[in-house]
Amino acid sequence: MKYFILFLLGVFLLSCQNEISTHYCLTDISEKVVQPEASPLELNESEFSLATVCQDRYLVFHNGDRMDQCFAIYDLETLKPLGYTGVVGEGPGEIINGCTALPSREGFLVVDYSKYLIYYFNIKEAIADDHYLPETVGSIRDHKNFPGHISTLGDETYFGSNISVTSPSSYYASFVEGNLFTGETKKVLDPNPIVDLFKLSFNISSSSDRYVVAYSKYHLLSIYNRKGEVVREIYGEKALKKRKRRFYFGKPCCAGNDLFVDHHTGYSHIKDKRGRWKDVGSEEILHFDLDGNYIETIRLDHNVSTFIVLPSRKQLLVNLKDSDHPYVLVPYEPV
Repeated sequence: MKYFILFLLGVFLLSCQNEISTHYCLTDISEKVVQPEASPLELNESEFSLATVCQDRYLVFHNGDRMDQCFAIYDLETLKPLGYTGVVGEGPGEIINGCTALPSREGFLVVDYSKYLIYYFNIKEAIADDHYLPETVGSIRDHKNFPGHISTLGDETYFGSNISVTSPSSYYASFVEGNLFTGETKKVLDPNPIVDLFKLSFNISSSSDRYVVAYSKYHLLSIYNRKGEVVREIYGEKALKKRKRRFYFGKPCCAGNDLFVDHHTGYSHIKDKRGRWKDVGSEEILHFDLDGNYIETIRLDHNVSTFIVLPSRKQLLVNLKDSDHPYVLVPYEPV
């Protein structure tokens, strides 16, 4: 009996060692805060949100509320507008629900989730033709299985969520690699079983050998390898139920061996004139490497709306909320 108890104790200690190596909480790290010099940019698209950067040459912005053309294209070097594209409508080549732009070849892809179609925009052709309509390059029409948020891994392959409808009132979600044009998929990992019970939302980013998933509402950031194994799970305070305020991670962005994720630290209990909760928490960008090791916390003068990484320039292009200069360039030191 004594040896059996010692055996169980050894198993427990080994499991604890594994847990320590793959899990930690933000409250356990020694925070290193930097406030870099941000260079303000004069961009006209204050009502647009950053969508993607293509060929390290073009910036693409999106505005789902715009009724004529929903994408703006800018020259990344001069920051001058080059044109608008993406006609909103139900006709051929027109977009109903296409909020995500994904870089591909000499342009970008847009998945229209209402039409179940994938469009390809050639940037040069879109700039040259005010009446340009994109090429239809794929279909996701499958009423029992369809992709959720996705990130491309090249021109055809994507990493994203696959939603399988199991009944009129329930579904099952897993993560897959798939081909945008053929519809072929293979499952690479299952969601965290704790958060899947609550059908919570998430955001996805990817790199060549890591999958990074932000379970935003659960306040959990998970890093997986290409075998679907957990490399590191980073828990925020909300996940540990230490506070009731609305902490969450935003969408992660990978570049090289760097991982960035914006981190929101809460709302007040006061509503503004429109009935929305006033935002009194700080929003910061956390910098990790792709093994989940904490590097630094980047804080700016205003809350972050969204951002993209410009790896060749070692900069973040950040969209700030309620700022006289809503777009700034922020330098970072690569891992």
